[in-house]
Amino acid sequence: MQVENRKGLAALDEILAVKGLDGVFIGPSDLAADMGFIGQAGAPEVKEAVLEATRKIVASGKAAGVLTLDKAQQRACRDLGASFIATEIDVMLFARTMRSAAESAKRHLT
Repeated sequence: MQVENRKGLAALDEILAVKGLDGVFIGPSDLAADMGFIGQAGAPEVKEAVLEATRKIVASGKAAGVLTLDKAQQRACRDLGASFIATEIDVMLFARTMRSAAESAKRHLT
């Protein structure tokens, strides 16, 4: 299950009670937008919401997960017991690789 908005957070206890549910993944970027912090997944209110959700998920015995580029937030979620932490975004990896390839070509061809 993926929770990425305030409505999902408000229903988290109900979600965690679903039989057969193995885990819940929190999406801080979409959550931030829904909380009024577009492009600010690192806003203190968002970070605390993610940590509180992670605490609840872990306490329920389900697998807790999060996608965050923030290294401190990654560690905080891990320390709370998150069992899967996505640390990169595919589009950003692709863009970084493309920039690196372009720089390499530029150095070799000039």
